[in-house]
Amino acid sequence: MPLRIPISIPYTIGTDIVRIKRIHDLVFGKLQNDGGKRLSRFLGRILHPMERQDFDKRFPAAFNLLDNEHAQDSNDGPIAQFRDTTGSWLAGRWAAKEAAKKAWGAQTLGFKDVRVEICEGGEVQIVCHGWKTSAVGQPPEEAEQVGRLSISHDGEYAVAMVIATPLQITTAKFTRTLQ
Repeated sequence: MPLRIPISIPYTIGTDIVRIKRIHDLVFGKLQNDGGKRLSRFLGRILHPMERQDFDKRFPAAFNLLDNEHAQDSNDGPIAQFRDTTGSWLAGRWAAKEAAKKAWGAQTLGFKDVRVEICEGGEVQIVCHGWKTSAVGQPPEEAEQVGRLSISHDGEYAVAMVIATPLQITTAKFTRTLQ
């Protein structure tokens, strides 16, 4: 048998799949338009401030569209298209964050502790925000750890996969180093 060379860096992998309709129903409800209140709460709970800026650039008329009383129950048209597109985009973010939590073995990471970052050329990566302890007696310094990310949408599902090295930073919710 030939010599096998192991991977020299310990990588971790996390995956998640989410049904887009599940996120759509969480955000928009099943019965009526609430003027964007559910959407606003959902965005505030899961998106990092930088992701929220990306959402606002991507969907600039989101809340104006949802305030439109005349198109509340339409199954087609601009509101339905907006809801479908937004639900799909948010489902991808949800799956990416869940995959990152699994890859880093940190189930207590919050949704806002990790963010999807779009790089030049359209490539995406996942970033965890936190603090890295320096030398003994030194205050921790702000740090970010990056993982590789792939998000895909097909039909009713969004799926994400994260490849990362073990988490080397702590978040606001942690007081110990994760490894």
